[in-house]
Amino acid sequence: MNKLLKKILFLATVMVVSLTAGIFASCSYGLDQEEKKKQEGYNCTVTYDANGGAFGGSGATRTYALVKENSPAPAPGYVDATTQASVKVPTRRDYQLVGETRPANDNEKNTAAMASKSWFLAETDENGNVVYEGEGENRTPKLLRAEPWDFVKDRVTKDITLVAKWAKVYRYILCVTDGEDENGDPIEKELRSYSVQPGATIADKLYNKKNNELVRRADYIRITASGYTLLDFYMDAELTQPMPLDISHPGTVDGVNDVKIYVKYLKGKFDIISNENVRMLTSASNWYLVEDIDLTNVEWTMQSSFSGQIYGNGFAFKNATITSNAMKPSGAYKQHSIFGTMNGLLDGVTFENFTLKVQTQFGATGIIGEQRLAFLAYQLGTKGEFKNVTVKDCQISRKDSTYYTSTFGDETGLFYVTPATEKAQITIMESNAPVQSIKIVTE
Repeated sequence: MNKLLKKILFLATVMVVSLTAGIFASCSYGLDQEEKKKQEGYNCTVTYDANGGAFGGSGATRTYALVKENSPAPAPGYVDATTQASVKVPTRRDYQLVGETRPANDNEKNTAAMASKSWFLAETDENGNVVYEGEGENRTPKLLRAEPWDFVKDRVTKDITLVAKWAKVYRYILCVTDGEDENGDPIEKELRSYSVQPGATIADKLYNKKNNELVRRADYIRITASGYTLLDFYMDAELTQPMPLDISHPGTVDGVNDVKIYVKYLKGKFDIISNENVRMLTSASNWYLVEDIDLTNVEWTMQSSFSGQIYGNGFAFKNATITSNAMKPSGAYKQHSIFGTMNGLLDGVTFENFTLKVQTQFGATGIIGEQRLAFLAYQLGTKGEFKNVTVKDCQISRKDSTYYTSTFGDETGLFYVTPATEKAQITIMESNAPVQSIKIVTE
């Protein structure tokens, strides 16, 4: 533990003791109780002026605390049920307290409160109101000293007024549109926001770099959001205007300090698939492709069923041979296909130069039964769907044997059980020309 941290913790401990001994906080007591406390020596009033802000939901712009002479002033935001629980931190729309932090727990709240540089000793008139200087946006409280009040060292020797000092907040706000309200309008949700100054950029907070250059691709996005997989950023809710990588905050425009950035996303958790992040297919793979994927050195296994989602984003899986031995079926037959019973979604995917290879189990004797072969899926389940899928230069390779017979149900060779056409939008191509069925090769 470094010396500065030790000093802060020591001073915070001293402050807690001092607060308990010398402060009655704050305005949660009635007049009779207030008079009683003054008779007990709590004869100095510390008034907190929110200076355009408000304390809590009541909208009160001022609050106060009674302290004994030569005691410290309660630090707004300090968490202690017996002393300062009612001295709140004010809020102000489009502003934040100077030097404000966002503590994660009570210990951090107390440390931040004690170290606050947001409150200043203000001059007041004969009625106790803060004296201001300037006009309009330049109107500011008249201060008795330039330095902020020090809640550790400073002591109250008479009635004082501490006034909050604010800084205007300019923000980038990341939004998603998710669902519709009762009127059918999209529901807009805020994922997170960034407080900045005019002229500040944001792209370097959203994307990682490669070779010292920002990369606008889903696998280079550096932030996450629970329940969503983030894909890209746009300037409009319709996701038609990509966010410029050199965007800078313009400041206040038409009275608005915030710049909204809309997020393209997928609901749930997806793996972003690139050639540096190739995965083996599983029965529940949720994938989003960002480039053509070369599977030459990647082992893929056939699935008996599939319930995941694969968004190809216009890219292709290329160069794979998926091998299955024609073993004795547990029932009347055994089925062979990439996805088995398909109850998931494939959208915008191309399969190029794929071979589904089915061969005998070497050394087998006797009849090992019927082998049902199909390229993509044995059957399309009630939840299954292929959208804008292309099969290009692909084939089924079978090695016939006296020990089994292979059959094909769907005349295209894509499925064994023919699916409803609206659930299977598939184009078969060979040498860049559409064909009617998958190629069958017998070894």
